[in-house]
Amino acid sequence: MGSVLGMLVGMVIMLLIARNYHYMMNRYPGPGGAYTYMANTFGYDNAFLNAWLLLLAYVAMFWANATSLPFLGRIAIGWIVDVNTVVAVIVYGFISAAAYRCAGKNGDRVERVTGMAGMALMVGFGIVELFPSVFNTGSMATESYFLFMLWAILGIIFFRNVLVRDAARKFGKSIVVWIGFSALIFFMAQSWLHRANQDYTNTVVSNIYSYHNGTAPSSAYQYGEEEFIAKQMEGLKDYDTKRSSLVIALFLFSLWMIINNYSVVARRNRETEQELGATKELAGRDPLTGVKSKLAFTEREKEMDAAIEEGRADHFAVVVCDLNGVKRINDTKGHKAGDEYIRSASVLICNSFKRSPVFRIGGDEFVVILKGYDYEQRTAILEALDRQVEENIRTKQVIVSTGLADYRPGQDRKLKAVFERADALMYKRKRKLKEMGAVSRE
Repeated sequence: MGSVLGMLVGMVIMLLIARNYHYMMNRYPGPGGAYTYMANTFGYDNAFLNAWLLLLAYVAMFWANATSLPFLGRIAIGWIVDVNTVVAVIVYGFISAAAYRCAGKNGDRVERVTGMAGMALMVGFGIVELFPSVFNTGSMATESYFLFMLWAILGIIFFRNVLVRDAARKFGKSIVVWIGFSALIFFMAQSWLHRANQDYTNTVVSNIYSYHNGTAPSSAYQYGEEEFIAKQMEGLKDYDTKRSSLVIALFLFSLWMIINNYSVVARRNRETEQELGATKELAGRDPLTGVKSKLAFTEREKEMDAAIEEGRADHFAVVVCDLNGVKRINDTKGHKAGDEYIRSASVLICNSFKRSPVFRIGGDEFVVILKGYDYEQRTAILEALDRQVEENIRTKQVIVSTGLADYRPGQDRKLKAVFERADALMYKRKRKLKEMGAVSRE
């Protein structure tokens, strides 16, 4: 009856896992299997951890098929059983977690329940199988815990190589690899120490029992009973010390590798931030004139709109500048001459408003946002610029039409309102300059 019940429970569990697996296959069809599911659901770091454990299962199967030689005192079939059991628990747990997350995003209630159930079952199996010291259970051999600990350490080392070579920077975005490998190393080490000491303790007890029964090797009887027991206990203490030292050394090495890997990620993040900063700075500059770009103006507009809405905007004014005759220059003298004309106009505007940001928002259109000193002296500055422009009509130099409008607190809700008033005044000024002999853009 018990075996039948066990088979039924096993069938239910396998059906549950199969449903989660099938759900993920439908979500992400194509090659890749579990790696693809993890990468798309949780990111490439989770996928690496999952793939590294699967690789151990493949290594165990290859060992069994390629040779019958024992490894660490165990035959190949023993490794396959232990490794596949643990790897299956972890991988199926990941698959269930992925199904749970995807189902939550897509509103698939049944799969969300099966995903949660699969996770709970795999966590339970994992605790019982991997951590025998907690429940005093576990069917894995002592050496298997040591193997998993070494494999996790190798995983940390290999992951560093992945980080260094990751030109696309897909990895290093999650701490799951650090947590996963650290947890494996720590708990596997504890379990290995517990089982190894338990095994050696049983050996010592067996030696003492054999000594009393007279079945111990003849060399054992050169010592008295107390001396023999003392030597056995000393050996047990020495055995524990050596293995504890080994575990501490491996754990410290793993900790050093994790810190080293973190430094690689941190350095890479700094490089990314610098690259983004440089890209943003480049995008915020007009390549022809060197003043701020239309993108920079759009960002400044958002900032100022937020300040106006929150009632913390200071007094400011907007100057709209438009160049006269750019199209005619391009048509008659070429675009190179037109570009030089635009650069000259930019210099004139910047020299006039030396303390304010200048933006080029169109081919022949500039905007200046006045604050501080330039705002206080705006009338005098604009009059001086207008006089220079009127003189330029006579000398056939750069002609800039300008319009200035002040921000009206309580009335203007957006920067755009100030801009539109300044733009209207700019066109009024353009018509006046045309009457004075300035060439228009037509």
